Amino acid sequence: MVGEDAVSVYTQLLMKFIDLLVKIGEERRRGKQLRAPRKPKIRQGSLSKEDFNKLMKKGVDFRFIPIPKEKEQEIEKTIKGLGGSFFKADDPEKTNSLFAVPSHQLEMVQIAVKQVLTDVMNEHPGAVTVKEGVNRIPPEDISLVSDVMRGYDIPLFTFKGEDGMYTNIVPTEYNGQYDQAMNRVMEIKAQLENIDVRTFEMDGLLEMPRYVARVIPETEKDELYAAFKAKGLDVRFAHHGDDTAIIYPYWQKAKVETAIDEYRKAVDEISKFDITVNDNSISIDKDTLLKDEDQKEYFVRVPNTHGMDYLRLDKDNVTEINGGKTLTTKLDPKALYPVFDSKGDFVAQREGSELLKLYDVKHKGVNKDTKIAEYGNRVDKIELFNKEKNHLISVGIDNSERIREELMEQGVSAKTADALLAKIDAMLAEKDELSTYRSIFNYTVEIPHVEYADVPNIGDYLSQTQLSELVIGKADRVGELPPEDGKCCCFFDKDTKKYTIVSPDDRSEIISRLTQMGYSATLAEHLADKTVTGVDPQDIEEQPLRFDSPNAELENIRYTIGKDNTILIHDSGENIRYMSIDKDIPEREIESALFGGFGIHDRISAAVILQELAEKGVIKPLPVEEIGDLKVTKVSSDMIAVQNKNSITNESVIIPIDKLDHKQLKSMGADAKTIRFLEGSLQKSEEEFGKPDKLSNLRKFAENAIHNVGQAIGQVVSKADVSIHGDDR
Repeated sequence: MVGEDAVSVYTQLLMKFIDLLVKIGEERRRGKQLRAPRKPKIRQGSLSKEDFNKLMKKGVDFRFIPIPKEKEQEIEKTIKGLGGSFFKADDPEKTNSLFAVPSHQLEMVQIAVKQVLTDVMNEHPGAVTVKEGVNRIPPEDISLVSDVMRGYDIPLFTFKGEDGMYTNIVPTEYNGQYDQAMNRVMEIKAQLENIDVRTFEMDGLLEMPRYVARVIPETEKDELYAAFKAKGLDVRFAHHGDDTAIIYPYWQKAKVETAIDEYRKAVDEISKFDITVNDNSISIDKDTLLKDEDQKEYFVRVPNTHGMDYLRLDKDNVTEINGGKTLTTKLDPKALYPVFDSKGDFVAQREGSELLKLYDVKHKGVNKDTKIAEYGNRVDKIELFNKEKNHLISVGIDNSERIREELMEQGVSAKTADALLAKIDAMLAEKDELSTYRSIFNYTVEIPHVEYADVPNIGDYLSQTQLSELVIGKADRVGELPPEDGKCCCFFDKDTKKYTIVSPDDRSEIISRLTQMGYSATLAEHLADKTVTGVDPQDIEEQPLRFDSPNAELENIRYTIGKDNTILIHDSGENIRYMSIDKDIPEREIESALFGGFGIHDRISAAVILQELAEKGVIKPLPVEEIGDLKVTKVSSDMIAVQNKNSITNESVIIPIDKLDHKQLKSMGADAKTIRFLEGSLQKSEEEFGKPDKLSNLRKFAENAIHNVGQAIGQVVSKADVSIHGDDR
């Protein structure tokens, strides 16, 4: 059990170490498109296992900081004096070195750099220029500025202010280059504003996805839910942040959109109606109808009687409205009320229903051209006035089904009629005094509340639908669509109406497509870096690979294959050695590096490594020759792998070229003639390459220089705390 735990811890440390190397590699690669391409490289180095383990146990996250080489030693010395830690990545072709700094030490690094800069500015005034004031960089632009400056290899120091803005300090002799580079930043920014970038999960064809999704207003969700349910449509509702989204099969798209259009047309039609519920209430304008009053009563004129009839109203039953300008009260249609003349003398008794008709006033919007449709000569009624059509529909308060028929008789659509009835029912429910009318109205249709489904990837469906509607038939595609469903990224230029869809993990393909769309290499690389999810070793393999061999020297060597390079890790005891191999590196260069800083001693160990890397596609296929029944592969400069073509197991044996074992070859089915032919073929191959001792001399030189090799990325300098801007990515 202890052994398994140890292996697990070792694997975890290797994964973290590989992750660090990959990130450093990515940082070094940023901006390289601005310069002429350089040939692939092998980078080597070693780290103290003790120091690395300490940092990893603290859960260290690294930030990457470019440091001008001319001040590198001074800054290193200052950081050491403060107790800081960092990994250093040197590149002979750049003016900057890349420092990988533990994020919790960024502030300390800033102190070290400021101290060095202060000394420079005191000793040599004018040696550096501080880009302050209007030249400061906002946080949303600092990533792009860093990419461009790194691409042009301009040495600078970057500091973050308390307000979040960034200040660059540049050697004065680089001022002109810096200003030109900032002009380039502005150009790229302007282009970026016109580029729509979205990542989503492709499901089906872009022009005909399996599902369509869209966000709907919260005010519509319940009514639309009811409408879809009534039509038997397969529409699911899902939460999308604070919004509500709907998703449905593509083949139902037309029916769903028709249902939505019908609902929205009905809502639009409703907005044109002014609805008034008239019950047994009367309104009395004080200025025109109030004749007199005392402490107990109002003496009011009855309208439409030519000033002949008046009522006495008990103040306890009257309410002032409209800011005290109007009086309102209720009259019982079946009760008898005493009527007086203008002097206050009793004239007669009249029924409440008769008086209510005298107070009945047509809708205020009615004019001589208004089309009026009345159903039932009643006081308690509902008036629906269509302002746009100048049409008044007056219906007595009756059963809702009867009123629905009356509305449709007047040309109101069924959808709009249903919506109007729902609104009338809501108005009747607002006031207790209208409860009697509501029971008569008897509107029983209930709008169901939305039932939400669990659609975790609703955002992907929304993006695909929006993209489809944005580009299909409206924009030109650059490049082919991904052959299979899965994670995709779309770049859409709103100006040129061009778009491309590519895997969000394929950095080189993203750059290629964006370049085809007409963007500069700088812009293409910046967008690619922002899009690519990053090369996480766990995305490549669950754990670092082991070499498929019982070779003892390879027991503590692991490797992982990335998109742009392959990383080999060698636990050599106190140190962890590493080797990063770019694509397209010749086999012989890798072989030399294995015997150099990586610490491989046995020829057969190097041969096994090269053979497996070739099988994995890391290096080009190794030369193969068939001699009789044997299949012979030249796996290294002085080793071959021999396999019987007729063998069921396909196993091969690695043999030194200068020590061919005849017995072993015969056991594999080779006769004397085949062995002689093999020896002659190998001798000829060696003569073409060069004398055998050439490789021996090269190996001996590499072994003598092993302690000087491999400072490319990593030099651990004790522990610490530091902080200067290092692209918070």
